[in-house]
Amino acid sequence: MQVEQELPHDETAFTQGLEFAGDTLYEGTGRNGQSKLTAGPAGGPPERSVSLPEEFFGEGITVTDSRVWQLTW
Repeated sequence: MQVEQELPHDETAFTQGLEFAGDTLYEGTGRNGQSKLTAGPAGGPPERSVSLPEEFFGEGITVTDSRVWQLTW
């Protein structure tokens, strides 16, 4: 295996789920009181970001058709 390219990323993000759908990179993060779901171009700032309610901890994600599903606890 060979690394082809490195892209900038938020080093404080606790990534729980990562998936490409077309040219969009979706990332689900988990951190007590700070979990969120972001979407945007790889290596660029997110174009969309949705914070989860404080009582939820974000886990893995998957993209199906026009929906993004995120597991929480």
